[in-house]
Amino acid sequence: MNIKELTDRIVEDGVLTQEEYRMFMDHVDADGLIDAAEEAQIKRILRMIQHRELSVITPEGSTLQDD
Repeated sequence: MNIKELTDRIVEDGVLTQEEYRMFMDHVDADGLIDAAEEAQIKRILRMIQHRELSVITPEGSTLQDD
């Protein structure tokens, strides 16, 4: 599975869990380098979080977007 396919699967439900985050980072860190495709998907996830299109689940089970 390439980084875009992995990201598509992670963001599909609009929630980023700790497990998904670890899986994503393990994939990005696998070769020790961040290439253009990985950088684009990192920016995609960050942009989605910023625009509240992706909620981040904290270890306690609440979202970072809770107001």
